Amino acid sequence: MKLLNKYNFDQGFVEKVKNLVLKHEEGGDLEADILCDADSLSFFETNMVFYFETRDLEATRKKIKFMYERMSKKSQEFVKDISYDNLELNKIFREVVGK
Repeated sequence: MKLLNKYNFDQGFVEKVKNLVLKHEEGGDLEADILCDADSLSFFETNMVFYFETRDLEATRKKIKFMYERMSKKSQEFVKDISYDNLELNKIFREVVGK
């Protein structure tokens, strides 16, 4: 928040950013919940393959479970339509999210 204050951002904006940063992993209010969904959707769409390639299977399984379970039910339905070219990753993903 020091950087935002340094550049004289409105204090209300600074507080909103602070709240989102503090709650972005687990949500807790409408905006933080939206951010959680966006973060998880982005992870599954953009970062999942890299994560899988650089971690072991158990770490990957745990990460999928964490990212999936923190999402809203509506976003969880979107994620179920994702598939990966890597068969092993796709299998682990299906084991955790179903479908």
